[in-house]
Amino acid sequence: MATLEDIPLLEVTDSDRVLANMYVSLGIIPRRYWPDALHIAIATHNEMDVLVTWNMEHLANPETRIKVREENEKRKLKVIDLATPEEVMLSGRSII
Repeated sequence: MATLEDIPLLEVTDSDRVLANMYVSLGIIPRRYWPDALHIAIATHNEMDVLVTWNMEHLANPETRIKVREENEKRKLKVIDLATPEEVMLSGRSII
């Protein structure tokens, strides 16, 4: 089993900020929740498979999942999933 020491800390880049701003400007994430848009951007640029969150209001919900997927596909970026911990556990996929 991995420990927190085994999980790398990801740097925030200018590209992450630009992508987060795009998610906000397109209305995918509300402006006041820009840090959540940044989380999606960091996960995207680091080619994560899934961003695990309890935030179902504007992250792990069908509308946001579809919009993020569409925008990432348009830009030929990694398509990530936004899922709750429960969804990940039920899917049986490993996130570490």
